[in-house]
Amino acid sequence: MKSIYEFDDFVDFLNARLLDIQKKRPRYSLRSWSMKLGFSAPGPLSRILSRKREPTLAHVLKIAKALEFSEQERLYAECLIQFSKHKFPDSYRQIQEALRPSKQVSVNRLSLNEFTMISEWYYAAIMEALSLDKEFRLASDFKSVLRPRLTIVQIQKALTVLQQVGMIKKENDIYIRIKKEELSHTTVAQKSVALGNFHSQMLDLAKESIRDVPREKRSIQGLTLAIKKENYNKIEFLLAKFYQEIFSLCEENAADTIYQLSTAFFPLGENK
Repeated sequence: MKSIYEFDDFVDFLNARLLDIQKKRPRYSLRSWSMKLGFSAPGPLSRILSRKREPTLAHVLKIAKALEFSEQERLYAECLIQFSKHKFPDSYRQIQEALRPSKQVSVNRLSLNEFTMISEWYYAAIMEALSLDKEFRLASDFKSVLRPRLTIVQIQKALTVLQQVGMIKKENDIYIRIKKEELSHTTVAQKSVALGNFHSQMLDLAKESIRDVPREKRSIQGLTLAIKKENYNKIEFLLAKFYQEIFSLCEENAADTIYQLSTAFFPLGENK
């Protein structure tokens, strides 16, 4: 069967994989393929395969799990979905080539590490954990301070990547943060896609916190507003200023826990 790396389009991959199966098993149905990929009914998958509906990141994650993708295959599939929504063809090719398994020059591998670091929510959480009043010598030392719980493999890979991109180091056998440098090899397009993945994961964690975190330990607030378009930039500026004030407050004292602060400000309608 053809590998995901042979495709520039995720839907083409799904159709080709189904065709490969049907060549060996002519009676293999779309319903069977849907069940295999984790869909409760064939309708949604049928619309995706016929391009009547765009696959989402949630679909990719579900399919990647069903097909037992490696982490790199999953990232590649996510790129196919994310880049289909962005007009960055040059960066699209660059990330594709970096993710494909082949002999790469160091700059491409570094770009992949940077992309992974920005994309996965727990890389930032591990970085912030190093600000706590606690010594971290082993990957297992991070398990008790992070939620949701991570595996040792996830933590160890994150620590390796963070060291490779120059964000942390080991000193006297203890992990410590070092001055954050600009990620010189990561393009604006790559950052846009990776940050999109990161924010999507954080919003999912926010939803889970409503169920899993006691009310007195979380704050989820929101407003639905009618605004003038020219005020959007003013509001965005005020939000940025608010973030700066919160960040300054957090630098004043030693930390003992890790929180995620996210805001979402987007249109629900428009008077055209």
